[in-house]
Amino acid sequence: MFNSEMPFKTKTEVLDWFKSKRPLWYSQYEDLRDLVKINAFSGSAKLLKRENDDNVHGFSAFLTELNLAGVLLRKGKDSLQYEPVGTVEVDFVYDDVAVSVKNLLPKDYEKKEGEVVEEMKKTGDTKLSLSHKTKPFSSVVIDVQKNEMGTYTHARTEIGHSGFLDSDIYQMSPILKCLGKFEDVDVGGKKKVMFVGVHTGDFAHYYARDIGEWYFGGHIKPIFENDMEWYPKMFGKEEKNGSIDALIFIWPANPAVWPVDSFTDVFNDRERMLFYGKNKELVKELKSLFT
Repeated sequence: MFNSEMPFKTKTEVLDWFKSKRPLWYSQYEDLRDLVKINAFSGSAKLLKRENDDNVHGFSAFLTELNLAGVLLRKGKDSLQYEPVGTVEVDFVYDDVAVSVKNLLPKDYEKKEGEVVEEMKKTGDTKLSLSHKTKPFSSVVIDVQKNEMGTYTHARTEIGHSGFLDSDIYQMSPILKCLGKFEDVDVGGKKKVMFVGVHTGDFAHYYARDIGEWYFGGHIKPIFENDMEWYPKMFGKEEKNGSIDALIFIWPANPAVWPVDSFTDVFNDRERMLFYGKNKELVKELKSLFT
């Protein structure tokens, strides 16, 4: 939804599109908002006020938090709090868990490439090479084809020069940076969970796996194995202290209201949600919220 092919700039544009193109989505959105109003919890009024942000990035973040609040309410988390006073980097607290919510939207280079594709369609160009840095680690080739139905498809090929790609850094660094900051947050002995809503097709599953296994320890081949110093660079400090207990990624089936029966979906041979953690019981509890 919030990608370079549908470049909404404001909440108003998003909701107008919902109303005209996906009225069921809009109705479900109103129902979810009412659920939070009716089942008021500490900070719920503050959460609902975020709807007033007309910036599409702010509204997208609100939708992610609203949906997560809906999940927790439906699971009977009566102890739920939103942005408790005195906390930093913590968006929800329930039971003995503190959750930091992050929202991934298209990066600037994705938007630039989307604009390039649209221009190529207009001019009839079929192939173009570009880079996003003066001295790039990688170069990008975009190939646009008009099919027999009169519509366009495009393919993106990125060629690396240092064992990894520019996009690997662009996509992974925001989450690694957030993990580094969240490590140093005092949550009063509660379990720390970072929840990431992914609203861009360019943040691939292998990025999530690489981050999860780098932080918690795993066996996959690291993306930056040729230069492991990239991890602490993006993390923002030399050493992990291991204080984060779990990491969750979701690629929502619907950006407005997450269908409750979609969390265990597999799309294109990939799971809708990925869970990582050092405590198996905690990970099991977290998965139960979405089943």
